[in-house]
Amino acid sequence: GAPAPASSGAPAPASSGAPASTSSGASEDPFGDVTGEARDEEPLPVSNQRFAGRRAWGLGSMILAAGYQGFALPGEGALGLLALQLPTFDMAFFLRSRHAIEVSVPVVNIALTPLFGALIGVPLFVWRTDVFYNFNVGERRTRFVAGPGLGFSVGGASGAFQLGLRIPAELGLEVLSTSKGVSFRMLLRPFFEVYALTGSQVESTGAVYGGGALLGLGVMGYKVRR
Repeated sequence: GAPAPASSGAPAPASSGAPASTSSGASEDPFGDVTGEARDEEPLPVSNQRFAGRRAWGLGSMILAAGYQGFALPGEGALGLLALQLPTFDMAFFLRSRHAIEVSVPVVNIALTPLFGALIGVPLFVWRTDVFYNFNVGERRTRFVAGPGLGFSVGGASGAFQLGLRIPAELGLEVLSTSKGVSFRMLLRPFFEVYALTGSQVESTGAVYGGGALLGLGVMGYKVRR
């Protein structure tokens, strides 16, 4: 029958307003990325997702190309001939701008040159490399390939040596597969070159100027970012 003790009337302590801390140890940075122990449980940051689906690098070949090449020898006048380029080894490295640096080496022609020299009884060797800057125009499966290039060549025969500078370009179309992992290309590669001849068997030394164009079909395989 004793009366209940009266309430003290003291107000309940006010909430501090600070968010309760979590035990996971995760925190968020101002850009929405997740840091701490919870990173492995979260999706990739948006900054990484930006490049998903883009090509990173590629390997391939200009399978066959044919065209015309002309040059002027010192004291000999101009000379022109048909040009045939057998499979090349091509590499592509893509930039964040979606442009690409492409490298092309005519490995089969290089390998066959000494064999041809052996058939005619003259030791021959040659090496050539071209580098292109491809602007990779377009967003759909069909892309426009266009860009300038720069290359060099060295070669030699019995008593003669050649060192050349090349200014090529490429222009054409590339059709990508749905996954962007494979593409087929049709390219026109015009070029201008100048090189020096020297050696004991060279009658008149000096600069040799030449140029031409090759039209070819190629295929590339790409590593696509996931």
